[in-house]
Amino acid sequence: MLVNTTALKPALATLADLAGELSSLLDAYTARYEQWKVHAAAQREAIRRADGGGVERAASAQGAILEAVAALEGRRAALVNAAAEALPALRARKTGVITLRDIAGNLPVPEGAALRAKAERLRELVSQINQQSSSVAGATRAVLGHIEGLMRHVAKHLSHSGTYTRRGVVDAGETVVSALDLKS
Repeated sequence: MLVNTTALKPALATLADLAGELSSLLDAYTARYEQWKVHAAAQREAIRRADGGGVERAASAQGAILEAVAALEGRRAALVNAAAEALPALRARKTGVITLRDIAGNLPVPEGAALRAKAERLRELVSQINQQSSSVAGATRAVLGHIEGLMRHVAKHLSHSGTYTRRGVVDAGETVVSALDLKS
């Protein structure tokens, strides 16, 4: 059941409306994060295979998922505002951060346990994505470092004048005299 809480005045939102919107929102977030997890794994595998096209496709898919997650933020904000007005335990915390888990934990409805389980599953997914993103970032830094090292190595061996240092940067060293015989 999808309830548009932006159309409801927070004081008029019933607990059942809040529970329905929370359930729908948790499902939507979970679906997006599940997709993100798949594409993050594909990106990691593409990096492992040094498949530039695969990395680009995975990154593009993740960008689209991030846009979808950002679109859910409006619904989340409306739900948080409605819950802060309707639930006394959250009303006192209205100036602080109220999470979907907080709402699920304070919503006195029969499906409260299922909502808490959904919220916990979402939290675990977000944590897994953060770990995957961290490992992909580390792998990317390692690959870039390797490529940089290869480029320095090539530059060093292609520099007949010896103007590149061991680090692969130009060094103002000795003057190199070169001549070209144009008469012959």
